[in-house]
Amino acid sequence: MVSLAELAAVGVTLSLSQATQAALLGDKLPVAELGLTSEQHRLVRVQRGEPDTSGAVHPLLD
Repeated sequence: MVSLAELAAVGVTLSLSQATQAALLGDKLPVAELGLTSEQHRLVRVQRGEPDTSGAVHPLLD
């Protein structure tokens, strides 16, 4: 679930039906139903303080 505040912070505009659904669900929506881009998913994770794992991970050289 993602909050309306998190969506607003990453620039997501909700349709009327999505806003209505969010009101019924306590100002949260299921992420799977939003059709967020991979960048929007990344921004929500970063906003939540979760690690940004979207970039390439380079192993440390000995």
